[in-house]
Amino acid sequence: MKLDRIALCYMLSAPAARAFAVISSRHGVRSSCSASSKKSLRRTPPFAMVSTSADAPASDTSANAAAGGSNPLLDQKGLPRFASIEPEHLSPAVSKVLEDFESGFEGLESKLADTDPSYEDVLPQIEKMQEPLGYVWGVAGHLNGVKNGDELRAAYEENQPAVVKVSSKVSQSKAVY
Repeated sequence: MKLDRIALCYMLSAPAARAFAVISSRHGVRSSCSASSKKSLRRTPPFAMVSTSADAPASDTSANAAAGGSNPLLDQKGLPRFASIEPEHLSPAVSKVLEDFESGFEGLESKLADTDPSYEDVLPQIEKMQEPLGYVWGVAGHLNGVKNGDELRAAYEENQPAVVKVSSKVSQSKAVY
């Protein structure tokens, strides 16, 4: 594996280091997180070291290209661009990924209604459809936890019902289950 980049990211807490590892693993980035014991945590903050490779899979960025490429939440290639993300990016990004997800999921449901699908036929398609939403909502949740402010909190709370609604729709789909 060829390494293109290595980053050492200091985290505020052990849960933040674990969240960083989860987000980076979803995007083909190897990470090594250290969440030290409480005693050593006082001396040294937990950290995550990540490395990306040239052959790491990149998420589809066509949604961002269609949106003019200006929303960093829709640029899902590589690690999140936390420094570029503002609260006003959240609602348009969530709307876009929910719209794409719902149209894809409706197509999947109609396709499944006519067949007797197997687990292997359904799960990869659902995971592929959920990936952009998981990315956007995961980054939003992380920022809400570590960089909370009135604007971000309002945007997060505004979008949460729509995200929950779509998640419920998937888990309660008769065609899928």
